[in-house]
Amino acid sequence: MLNWLFKARRMRGDARAAQRGPEALGKRMGRRGAHRLLSRLLR
Repeated sequence: MLNWLFKARRMRGDARAAQRGPEALGKRMGRRGAHRLLSRLLR
């Protein structure tokens, strides 16, 4: 049950990092992960 909450919390943090800048996202999860997240947000 806590899994979805943790996921939502992490997504919010990633979104905040994306607003700060792509380099911040890259540092957090690696280039591949950042690309996947960005594509998900843009879709």
